[in-house]
Amino acid sequence: MTSGSTVQTAHGLMDASALEAVRDSFDTSLLLQSVDEIDEVVRQLSDDGGLRDQLLQLHAMASTVLNGAGMSSSSGETLSDAASDVIDDVREIVSVLRRAADRVAPLAPLASRE
Repeated sequence: MTSGSTVQTAHGLMDASALEAVRDSFDTSLLLQSVDEIDEVVRQLSDDGGLRDQLLQLHAMASTVLNGAGMSSSSGETLSDAASDVIDDVREIVSVLRRAADRVAPLAPLASRE
């Protein structure tokens, strides 16, 4: 049912012109692609040697170097290299999440302005 510049849909009242524009250009399969990418991020975060473990190792290294804490183990990696690896991994995760947000963004303006 259409009334003026809005249309009633199964998921609420929407701006008719915005809905038409999104229908002509939006690829819903990109949402599923984002799901797959986020699943991979979750795996990278929690797997052995993943970001969680890297951060714990970086903490141990930084505590040894900066606070004089005893050395619990040595990976042979320098503190600087470990920090760079964490930064790269976090930036990649942020990139995946930003891409997901960008893919969802065209759906936000569908809300009716009435």
